[in-house]
Amino acid sequence: MYYIMEELMKTLFGPLDARYCNYFYYLSVFFFAVFAFSAGSVLMKLFKNKKVNVTETFVVLLQPLLVYFINRLYFTMCVGALR
Repeated sequence: MYYIMEELMKTLFGPLDARYCNYFYYLSVFFFAVFAFSAGSVLMKLFKNKKVNVTETFVVLLQPLLVYFINRLYFTMCVGALR
């Protein structure tokens, strides 16, 4: 019984394989694309002479940029921890 519980704990809470670092890589690529799309959208609004709310634009651009940076940092930490 003890062996079964120990194996269950290893499976549920043990360290993951190195390939799981790719999760953070793909998230960082996705959120960089979201940031690029958002920046392009803001630029298109500016070139069409539409009124742009500065605070709203700042928040719209900052969120995906921040999530991109966090996932890139996680990816770097993950890869570095496995070396």
